[in-house]
Order: sequence, then C-alpha cells, then structure tokens
Amino acid sequence: MNNRIKTIITAVAGISLALGLQGSAFAAGDTPHDAWFQPLGGGGKVYWNDYYHPHISEDADSFTVADTREDGHGVFLRVDHPNGNTYFEAFNQGEGGGGIEFKPPNLANGQSEWIDVCLSERSRPIESTCATSMITE
Repeated sequence: MNNRIKTIITAVAGISLALGLQGSAFAAGDTPHDAWFQPLGGGGKVYWNDYYHPHISEDADSFTVADTREDGHGVFLRVDHPNGNTYFEAFNQGEGGGGIEFKPPNLANGQSEWIDVCLSERSRPIESTCATSMITE
C-alpha cells in the first residue's frame, strides 16, 4: 500500500481517537485475537488469529482466507509486515466455500501491520474491492 495513504489513515485514526469518536475502524490497543475482515462488497472473509500453541513462548499469527459467496471470484490477502516484507495469499475457488490457512512471520507484541483484503481473479486482486485495515498485537 502507498505509504502516503498509510500516513493519512494513521493521522485520521489518531485524530478520531483524540476526539473520542466511537464506531471508528481504528481502536486503541490490540486487535482482538480472533478478528475478521472482508473486501468491499463482501464475498469473502479473512480471519486473523493470534495464538500461543502450545505455550505462550511460541506466539504465532494465522490468517484464514475464505470464500463466502458463489460469484466466481476468489479472495486475496496482502500483508505489509513491519519486517519490511509484503506477503500474499489467495484462495481462488470462487464457489462460496472453503478457505486456506496462511502463516506469515509472527507479529511481535506492540507491533502493527497493514492488510488489504480483496476479491480476486486468477490470484490477482481486484483493486476496487480492496479494504485496508491495521492489525496491532
């Protein structure tokens, strides 16, 4: 994602929090460990799970990229990780069922990453359907 857009979104989120606006897509503190996100217009979901298995010293993150509508489109996930790398995963069934698990490097406590969730065609995002969110652990 464009760094300028990230800067603008972060500034708007900070102003919203400072003014005490409720219902914002940005909340103070950690993202719930079982949060989910969807592309604009629906058609898919991405579930994020921050888990410790089998012990807290083995902190890990997992995404499930799932198709929720028979529309011929898949679901695409882009993760801009704070380690400087961008990770991608797509589930292309397009038949409204199933999904795939995706495990990028762990997001350490106190860090944030940006994700884009989009519908896809042949494993490529349909940019007009992408929804951007920030995850904080």
